Amino acid sequence: MSNLTSRLSPIRQSVAVLVVLFAILLPNSNAVLAQTEAPNPGINKDRIEAGNTITPVPQPVDGEIPPQDSSPDVEPVVSPNITYTYERVCLQGVANNLDRWDCVRINAICNAEDNGVLVEWIAIDSTTSPPTESRTGSRSCLYPGTSPEPPGGGEVVEPEVIVTLEDFQSQPILAAEIVSEPASFGLLGGHNNVYANVDEQEFTFDLLGDEVQIRAWPVGYDWNYGDGNTRTTQTAGTSVPEVDWLFVETPTSHEYADTGDYNLVLTTRFAGDYSVNGGPWLPIAGEATVQSEPHLMSIWRSDTRLVDGTCDENPNAWGCG
Repeated sequence: MSNLTSRLSPIRQSVAVLVVLFAILLPNSNAVLAQTEAPNPGINKDRIEAGNTITPVPQPVDGEIPPQDSSPDVEPVVSPNITYTYERVCLQGVANNLDRWDCVRINAICNAEDNGVLVEWIAIDSTTSPPTESRTGSRSCLYPGTSPEPPGGGEVVEPEVIVTLEDFQSQPILAAEIVSEPASFGLLGGHNNVYANVDEQEFTFDLLGDEVQIRAWPVGYDWNYGDGNTRTTQTAGTSVPEVDWLFVETPTSHEYADTGDYNLVLTTRFAGDYSVNGGPWLPIAGEATVQSEPHLMSIWRSDTRLVDGTCDENPNAWGCG
């Protein structure tokens, strides 16, 4: 037994040393853990105003959509050889996989004025051949009729042509087609489903020798059901199986409280970008609105009674003739 005790003594001493070391290191480990798990402050909306630069890059927090690009910040450089341009944040790195409504959610933080667009600044270094472009990580809000300020007060490269909201609104954007199920017919108290058929559109034209491309895509739908009720939706709605007509509520369906004929009116809101001579796509500040032709909705009342036999057997019965 004495031999076993003597053999365990060094082990006990080692364990004691380890316990002391663990006690010393444990507070530091907790501090590191606390720093690691501290929540990201995210976007401070109070700092976002017209023309102000947003730095650092916004991080995702609950209820907000993060920018698509997560590249590190580049310190703004004020130099005659460095100029700046900008692009719409919601289009970064998504190619053809963009859910267009993401642009609406991302741009929602630019709320100092109506129709704000969140843009990211790109630095152009003209000392290289060809000039090189680098993302700065700085964001600003672009509003109709105003120009955002680049990082550090640098110079902005103005495009050959600037497409304004008025220019955008003047384009021959096709209105959405209103579809109702059943066609132009509904029942009192039923879930009368309606939806819009509308696609992304693109226009190309020449302006004083420059080729200008404009693309427009729907981002919002303002429904006026003709009975004094309105609704704004993010979705155009969709068709439902015939067995669900009048029975299943949809994001765009409506219940009428009275019978009669109603003119349903839809206004579709479009966001847009433009490119000059094949250059980068630049955001158009604001949304174009296009109103569809009124759609007639005839709302009827449905009465149910128990009858005996068929109309062939009793042509004068209720509901026959």
